[in-house]
Amino acid sequence: MDQPKRFSVGAVLIGSAVDIGGTFLASIVIGIIAAATLMTQGMTPVQLQSRLQGDTTFVIGELILGLGFSGLGGYVAARVAKFNELMHAGSTALICLAFGLLTLPLASPSAMPNWFRIVGEVLVIPMALAGPDCKTSEPSRGLTSA
Repeated sequence: MDQPKRFSVGAVLIGSAVDIGGTFLASIVIGIIAAATLMTQGMTPVQLQSRLQGDTTFVIGELILGLGFSGLGGYVAARVAKFNELMHAGSTALICLAFGLLTLPLASPSAMPNWFRIVGEVLVIPMALAGPDCKTSEPSRGLTSA
């Protein structure tokens, strides 16, 4: 007899890699573009860092980017697992949340405002859980508008 599959560690690891790796790489690309743009205006690296961290638009953009990759990571985990989609997406979110909390002490105290970290930590799980809903267009499982 075939036993039903219960959990796919591989799916969760792939989803987590998409979330963490995608957020990291996209942040680097955006940071390089922003730095290149601002350095042409004659800013020093210290001024550049201060300007970007103090720019609410830039910080919100980074937050949206990170949360978008959380949703994508949940989606990928669900698609790879092909069963218990929400469990796999949620597991991906928990790994990414733990990773963020564990690496928090490594970040510079002035790296990002506290509200950025709080909002990101609160929304990472709902965003990852929303990911599997994007994989289907069925009204009962998909995202619907009122």
